[in-house]
Amino acid sequence: MKYQFVKNSVGKLTFASVLFALLLAFPAGVYAQIVIGGSVYGGGNQGNTGGRTTVTVYGGDLGKVYGGARMADVNGGSFVHIDGEHASNYVVIDKVYGGNDIAGNIGSPADVSAEIPAELTEVGPKEQHKNPIDNTWNTFVRISTKTDDTGAEADGAQKIYIGQLFGGGDGDYDYTSDESPYKGMSRPDLGKTYLELLGGSIVYAYGGGNNATITGQTVIALKNPSE
Repeated sequence: MKYQFVKNSVGKLTFASVLFALLLAFPAGVYAQIVIGGSVYGGGNQGNTGGRTTVTVYGGDLGKVYGGARMADVNGGSFVHIDGEHASNYVVIDKVYGGNDIAGNIGSPADVSAEIPAELTEVGPKEQHKNPIDNTWNTFVRISTKTDDTGAEADGAQKIYIGQLFGGGDGDYDYTSDESPYKGMSRPDLGKTYLELLGGSIVYAYGGGNNATITGQTVIALKNPSE
C-alpha cells in the first residue's frame, strides 16, 4: 500500500509498563527499518494489564499503534511516544491511537497515585504557559523531533509521517449484530486524553477517539517546528 501524506502544521511488569522499543540495531552501526503491517499494542489481546503501558517508537513503517489493549483493560494510563528526538530512522505510521482498539477500559482509581510520563515537556502550571495535566488523564501521546539550539528542527532530523492520530480509542466495530464476534461488548470509551505534538507531519489529529467517546476532556499541546 502506498501512503500519500499531506503536510499539516497541526501538525515492568512490576509497574506494568510495557516498552516497545521498535529499533533493530546492528553492531556495525547499521540500522534496519522495522516493518509491521498489522498493529502494535501496549496492552494485551484479551488479558488485562495491572498498571500502565508505554509504547515508544524510534523508527519503523507501521500499520496501527495503540497505547492501550486490543480488547482488554489497562488499569493505569497509556502512553504512546513517537520519539523523533532519538529516532534511528524515519517513522511512517498509518494510524496512532492513545487508547484501546475494540473494547476495554483505561485507568482506574487503584492507579490514582501513578505519575504522568516524565517525557512530557509541555505539562505544568498555567502561569508558566504549560498545560495543567495530572494523573487523572487516561491516555498520553507525544510526538517529537530533533531540534537545534534555537528550537528549530535540526539538520538530519528523521522524518515522521502520521496518517491519522487519535488521543482516544478506535471502536469502529459492530457491537450489535448476531453475526459479529464483538456483540455485547462496549466501545473503548475513556475519560481524558492529552496530545503533545512537537514534531512530525500529521494529516489528521484528533484529541478524541475514532468511534469511541471521550467522556471528559481532551487537550492538545502544539509546538511543531517540523517543516
